[in-house]
Amino acid sequence: MRSKLDQEQLDHIWNLRQSGKTLGEIAEIIGVSRQNIGLILKREEHERFPELYFKSDNNFRKKKDQYKMVVYPNIAEWMRIHNITFKGMYYYGGLTDKRMKHRIRNILTGKYKRWRMYDLDFMTRITGMSESEILFRPKDEEEEAND
Repeated sequence: MRSKLDQEQLDHIWNLRQSGKTLGEIAEIIGVSRQNIGLILKREEHERFPELYFKSDNNFRKKKDQYKMVVYPNIAEWMRIHNITFKGMYYYGGLTDKRMKHRIRNILTGKYKRWRMYDLDFMTRITGMSESEILFRPKDEEEEAND
């Protein structure tokens, strides 16, 4: 068998697995090892369903309540639905600068009040929300007293 499989062969392997064939049965049909079929199917799953894996670096169980620290309810709900932490958000959005990570975290937790254009661009890019949805925040009791 060739070292590279074309898309038709990958689809055939995927369909065999979806129809209930075991890895061993698929391996006999294709002519490769069972372990190789397992690796092929895992790679295919990553390519077909990337949304399942964008938070894999997240270790969500240890930090599952990070969304509760966010003062913007729409973003907090987005984080909760997608089971994503701050670290997962940075990874998914491709954010590598340590100061920017710190800034985004402080904005979302309410320590910083002013958003920069880059902050909004980052959040709209990863959440798919509009700027008004991101910036929506119910008034605090202190703010209501000042009005």
